[in-house]
Amino acid sequence: MCGILGITGREDVVSELYPGLLTLQHRGQDAAGIATYDTKFHLKKGAGLVRDIFTPDDLSFLKGKIGIAQSRYPTVGSGGEEDAQPLLLSAPFGIAIVHNGNVTNGEFLKKEIENKTR
Repeated sequence: MCGILGITGREDVVSELYPGLLTLQHRGQDAAGIATYDTKFHLKKGAGLVRDIFTPDDLSFLKGKIGIAQSRYPTVGSGGEEDAQPLLLSAPFGIAIVHNGNVTNGEFLKKEIENKTR
């Protein structure tokens, strides 16, 4: 039962994503993360409670009028920072995603996408 939030706006959206994550934290307290986009992606994620992951410097780094965020409730994995989301892929074009659930065919999907982008 992860908490997921996405926002587009006219100004930097981190000022809405961060308090939104604090509000959704009851949906998952294992890890959290925020990804924003201006002309490039900016990402900060970590293990623990939202208030312990993000410093004021982190929040000022997360520039962009588009952003997604997640607070994680673990259902698989060892838990902690290695399982934190958003997930960011910079090639071939760049995409940031969050999901709520278990991707049971992840390796198959990865290979399928790689084959289509060649």
